Amino acid sequence: MKLVLGEDSTVAAWVAARIPGRVEFKDMRAIGIERAGVPVGGVVYHEYRGNDIQMSCASTSMRWLDKGVLRALFAYPFVHLKCDRVSAYTGIDAKHTRQFLERLGFVQEGVIRRGFEEGDCVLYGMLVEECKWIKELQHG
Repeated sequence: MKLVLGEDSTVAAWVAARIPGRVEFKDMRAIGIERAGVPVGGVVYHEYRGNDIQMSCASTSMRWLDKGVLRALFAYPFVHLKCDRVSAYTGIDAKHTRQFLERLGFVQEGVIRRGFEEGDCVLYGMLVEECKWIKELQHG
């Protein structure tokens, strides 16, 4: 797999097209993931507030991540930006997405009633000390 860097607008448009509802990313950065030159996933970092940033992602495959990619995806907010946390929002009925976030290490923090046009959304968060993907970067 190959990371796609420096093509923020292209990757963000690709991700937005795969997320339900109206999605508009402003003041964002993005990382794409390709396999054999074909996009298979993307992550958009937006809503940066100094200690927190929101992470939105989409993929075309269940196999779009490996440990190296995960390390890079979480190094950006936690190591490069020095955020204390990363936030993610998803629809309350998005069972597979919620399971995916929990496997990554996100913790459900609350339900935002009518948070999306389609209905309620669930807020997930991950603190820097909870991120298993960057432990080796933090400790040398």
